[in-house]
Amino acid sequence: MNKKEKTMHKLAKEFPQKTYAELEKYRNEDRQQEANNIPLTDKQKEEDGEEQDNPTLWQIAKKHKVSYADAVPIQEDMRLKRDALKAACTLGEMRKDRTPLTNMKKRAEKAELEYSLIKGIDRNETKELEKKISDLLDKTDLIADINRFHQKFGFEKNNKVGIPQDAELVNFRTSFLMEELSEYTNAIVKKDTAEVLDALVDIVYIALGTAWLFNLPFEKAWKEIQAANMKKIRAKDKTGKRGTKFDVIKPKGFIEPNIERIIEEEREWNDEKNSDNRI
Repeated sequence: MNKKEKTMHKLAKEFPQKTYAELEKYRNEDRQQEANNIPLTDKQKEEDGEEQDNPTLWQIAKKHKVSYADAVPIQEDMRLKRDALKAACTLGEMRKDRTPLTNMKKRAEKAELEYSLIKGIDRNETKELEKKISDLLDKTDLIADINRFHQKFGFEKNNKVGIPQDAELVNFRTSFLMEELSEYTNAIVKKDTAEVLDALVDIVYIALGTAWLFNLPFEKAWKEIQAANMKKIRAKDKTGKRGTKFDVIKPKGFIEPNIERIIEEEREWNDEKNSDNRI
């Protein structure tokens, strides 16, 4: 609790020998002492710290007990020292951080080299694998579609590899394929591009579906025939077997695709699978 301030009248009674000016000075000093005892707020402490780092001319003159004119060179000297200290600190930080920056640069160069090697390995060693996967997916998508279609409608593959014993099924699939071939021929005559494409897709769909129902290894046969076809040559004129330059013919020494071998291997595998299922 602050003590009660003495009035000039009370001070004159207490110190009758002093002049009015001396009593006023005494009262002001007493006020200043009381103010100094009041604790500063956080904001005042912050402002006081800033003033000490960059004091005003009035603060310098008061602290050093000099005139405003004499306080100017003191303030300038303080500013120069402050700037020099900041420069020294900055230089020290730069020197201190030089080694980590160098190490970071070395690590970045090493990482870049390792990444380049990895990219090279990836290109050299997985290019063929990626092509095989891509080719497999391209072919498997068609087979998978056929598989899903027939399973949806409850169709089952032939128990054995080959033409089923069910004559009705065989005749239906044969006439179905001929029907789509006839639609293709009619679309060509009408020059209807959309119907041509529709008929071609239907022909492939029915052909794949028939192979699926007959339990034939379509993918394996495709690879065998593809390999053989790639060894054929383009017809040079119309003297070939089919009488057109758009034909591709068998060269001398051409080896026919061994479809019989593929069927036999598939039958052996299918018999083993059925035997395992019965156990």
